[in-house]
Amino acid sequence: MSRLGVTGEGYFEAPGVSPACRPEGRRYKYPQELRELSFKNNGRDAPMNNRIWFKPWRWIYAPVSAAGWLAVVLTLLFCANTFLAIDRHSHSVSDTLYGIFPYWVPALGILNWIASRTSEKAR
Repeated sequence: MSRLGVTGEGYFEAPGVSPACRPEGRRYKYPQELRELSFKNNGRDAPMNNRIWFKPWRWIYAPVSAAGWLAVVLTLLFCANTFLAIDRHSHSVSDTLYGIFPYWVPALGILNWIASRTSEKAR
């Protein structure tokens, strides 16, 4: 088996899985079968595989589940906490804005990425 998991006969094998652990010692003809296996949990779908946390709303995403709301609330609490910590030592509005920028932009970017990956549009 090569590094990419392709055997000499054109079959794909799951890297790091011995033949005894595969169902019936099976080799997989297509990489899609391996991808599908990564989303399985003992023959059942993984718990978070088909859940929708956000829905597209104009140019942002709106939370539609408890997990989506939790992600939004945690991000807003983080932003409020960094604002209070930075504003405490700032002398002007520009000091505060320059201070919060390196924290808020990645936090909101990560929230947007999570929302885009768990939205209806992504499915």
